[in-house]
Amino acid sequence: MMDEKQAAAWRKKREMGKSKYVAIYGMLTWGLLLGFVFSLLEFVTQGVVHWGWVCVRLVVFGFIGFFIANHKWNKAELKLTKHDRSPDN
Repeated sequence: MMDEKQAAAWRKKREMGKSKYVAIYGMLTWGLLLGFVFSLLEFVTQGVVHWGWVCVRLVVFGFIGFFIANHKWNKAELKLTKHDRSPDN
C-alpha cells in the first residue's frame, strides 16, 4: 500500500508517460548498467572485452529492462489506484 508521500512521488513521476518511463528506467538504466557490469566482469576474468558481446549485452539487457520497467509501472499504477480508492483519503 502507498502512503501519501509515495503517491505524490509516483504522480509526479508518471507525468513523463509510460513510454518515456520504460525507456529511461528500463531500457537505458538496466541495459547500460548490466551491460557495463557484465563487460567489466568479462574484462576482470578474461583480460579482454569483446565489443561484439558488448553490443549484444546492451540489446539483451535493454530488452529485459523493458519488461522490468513495464512491470514496475503497472504495479505502481495498481498501488496508486488502491490508494486513491481507500476510505482514508
